[in-house]
Amino acid sequence: MGKSKAGYSNGININQGALRLGAILAAVFLAILGSWGTAAQADSPLTSLSGPVTDLADVLSAAERSDVQQALHEVADKTTYQLFVVYVSSFNGMSGIDWADETALGSYLGVNDILLAVATDGVWGLSVDDNVSLSQSDLDAIENAITDKLRMRDWAGAAVAGANELAGTQGGGATGWVVGGVVVAGGVGGWLWWRNRRKSQGGSGTAGADELAGLSLAELNRRGGTALVELDNALRSAEDELGFAQAEFGLEATDPFKAALATAKQDATKAFTIRQALDDSTPETEQQQKAMLVEMLQLCDKAADALDAQTDSFEALRKLVDRAPQVLDETEQRAGEVEQRIPLAQNTLQTLAASYPASALASVVATPDQVTALVAGARDALAKGRETLAGGNKHQAVGFARVGQNAIAQAGKLLDALDAAQADLAQAPGKLKTQMASISADLTDASTLAPNDSAVTAAAGEAQAALQQAQAATQGGDPLAALTRLTNAEAALDNALAQARGKAAADAKAARSATDVLARVQQEAAMASSYIDARRSAVGSPARTRLSDATQLAVQAQQILATNPTQAYNVALQAWSRAKQARELAEQDVSQWQYTQHQSSGSGGFLTGLVLGQLTGGSSSSYSGPSSGFSSGRGGSSFSSSSSSSWGSSSSRSSSSSRSSSSSRSSSSSRGSRSSGGGSRGGRSRGGRF
Repeated sequence: MGKSKAGYSNGININQGALRLGAILAAVFLAILGSWGTAAQADSPLTSLSGPVTDLADVLSAAERSDVQQALHEVADKTTYQLFVVYVSSFNGMSGIDWADETALGSYLGVNDILLAVATDGVWGLSVDDNVSLSQSDLDAIENAITDKLRMRDWAGAAVAGANELAGTQGGGATGWVVGGVVVAGGVGGWLWWRNRRKSQGGSGTAGADELAGLSLAELNRRGGTALVELDNALRSAEDELGFAQAEFGLEATDPFKAALATAKQDATKAFTIRQALDDSTPETEQQQKAMLVEMLQLCDKAADALDAQTDSFEALRKLVDRAPQVLDETEQRAGEVEQRIPLAQNTLQTLAASYPASALASVVATPDQVTALVAGARDALAKGRETLAGGNKHQAVGFARVGQNAIAQAGKLLDALDAAQADLAQAPGKLKTQMASISADLTDASTLAPNDSAVTAAAGEAQAALQQAQAATQGGDPLAALTRLTNAEAALDNALAQARGKAAADAKAARSATDVLARVQQEAAMASSYIDARRSAVGSPARTRLSDATQLAVQAQQILATNPTQAYNVALQAWSRAKQARELAEQDVSQWQYTQHQSSGSGGFLTGLVLGQLTGGSSSSYSGPSSGFSSGRGGSSFSSSSSSSWGSSSSRSSSSSRSSSSSRSSSSSRGSRSSGGGSRGGRSRGGRF
């Protein structure tokens, strides 16, 4: 969740439009929950939160509110969690857990968003997502700190004490909503929701420069990172939706949205370029950093605006609600087609594993299991869609259909990535042979043209070592790793030999090498993008920034190749390095996400939700679909299947704290978890009387 001290936000629509477009194929659709609401009655579960502290009971003085807000900001600064606090007079007979959970779900809180609800007549609740990475001992400590203060009717002290305990935890993992027990998107406080909230209040979704300039550098960095991730996910989802529409209606009918998407991508590229400049080795003053971050955020807003402009016309084109039965049938057929590819994928992996080491297959080894989970999840959604359609709710049925479409699309991308990896490995021996011959010729040049040049001698030594590794790889090692080392070694040797070779010869060699490297950049960037696309909810902004920079550097290298081949070669090598960094950073993010999930729930593998993509929402007729499927509004029906791939189910339920009376707390095991677009809650929430 984006941690804004100026106003806590949620990561859901871009202006009711772009995010609806970006969320189109999101794993969970918030649209059908209805448009953004305001608090119903003071003592009823809320449907939105206006800020970190909501005091409807009027129990906090100005000084106490300031103390509570400061404590909440400390949580945001020191961890990846966000704590919200609500005070009301009464929960109207509801348990503290139920009231807090309904408010959290109604407000679309994310996995790392925690809600403390206090009724001053003596009941409290702490709503946490079932997949939050807090341990049971962490939750016990937070509960005890809160209840100690509540027993003394110290309203502000309870929030501050709970916040202090939370700030002392280890921080938490990826923010987002959960599907099938797995994070699928950035949390409720993201940039996209903040835009939507502005629109719902009658303002502009775009933040002004003056407003942004008033934020701290740390806050701008946090908000900027969230904006980049959410915009990139929105663009990826919008591109998927464009593909669906083109298949249905042809290219000409979708040209306006295609143009809008292209414009949005251009602004997104500029935003990522600023982020890369901030990340490079050239230092900027704090004032320069703030100015760059403000510009970056405004570019993200501008990109969102470009998508917003085409939302309504694109909705009208697809008319999914009118075609709900057909959409469900078509998605079911597609699920069967994808499922038929799974045995082939399993055979492909077995064949590759017999020839290549595990390191060469790390990014695709789990593909069959991931695809199986996605197909199962899609079919669960389609079954629920048919059920809701039979009940007359076409909008909700379309929401489930979109979940299915998204899951199947992601499954197809995973299978395509496996095919690409197989092709890449099949081509590697030929590329390795060519590269070995090229670097051998360079070694000959080194010995004849510059035998006494120390720089050439050093580069030749690394080239010789890389050649030996490549030779070993031809006998069963990792050809891709060997190829990487050969490329880097040859580049260093070429640079060292440039003066000795003379300009004409050096340029000719550089042109050949640049052309070869640019082909690899294209391949590496495509693989990195595919990896991020299928696991977008677990991947942060650094990987995406490097990928964007790789693309821009490749374009630059191509542009100057004819006039300055040596420079083009060096730029192409930078692009290749950035593309590789993008995939490595993405893999690290995913690994960390898996570790966090394993630590908190004992499940370290991928499940359906991880690959379902960006989760967003909008109006009931918007692109944002499936939370339509998880809850029909506060107090409405929820979708919670008992199968292992079901969405909204919870396997992580905890007993009450030993210090608090179990009789005063609703049993989470008897209630079960409730789910919505915001994830699944109730299994680990706390509460009772004080």
